[in-house]
Amino acid sequence: MIVRFWLLDINYDVLPSNIPEIRMWGITPDGERIVVLDRSFRPYFYALPSDNVDPSTLAKRIKVSLASKIIDTCVEDKKLYGKPIKVVKIVCQVPSQVPELRDKVKALSGVKEVYEADIRFYMRYLIDYDIHPSSWNEVEAEEVEKPANWKVNRVFLAKAPPKTIHLNILPDLKVLAFDIECYNPRGTPSPDI
Repeated sequence: MIVRFWLLDINYDVLPSNIPEIRMWGITPDGERIVVLDRSFRPYFYALPSDNVDPSTLAKRIKVSLASKIIDTCVEDKKLYGKPIKVVKIVCQVPSQVPELRDKVKALSGVKEVYEADIRFYMRYLIDYDIHPSSWNEVEAEEVEKPANWKVNRVFLAKAPPKTIHLNILPDLKVLAFDIECYNPRGTPSPDI
């Protein structure tokens, strides 16, 4: 079924089966509180080969040396400061492995630098699929059982990533929250002063 929802928040959790699960919390045009789950996305980062190192050879070496900890490696074309480059994409099993694997990959001979290992998992999902919070989205999904402690009307499992759509309505929102960051040249204020 096609599910339309206004994205309110996004987070993730790792299931006991070691599968990361993106959770998109939203509201439907009818006012139902829902969560859409996506279990198909995996964390990744890139390794830039050193000069005169073949990217395909490096991809194979990374895959062999980290075989039990990564899902796959492949060579991709990217741009670095506008210049075309070939990088090795390293796909990990769960987000918590990325910092450790980044350090191991960076220490391998033939690796000049690693990139995008510091992007949070749920932010990577938003970036890769061009999803914007506080906007309408549409996803092919099936309804699944709702956990008892979740305060939503329905839960859906995505069959594909959502796509942004344009609807000329606003959802029935009940709470507004905001956060501001302020610069103080004298540091953080203290209530004791």
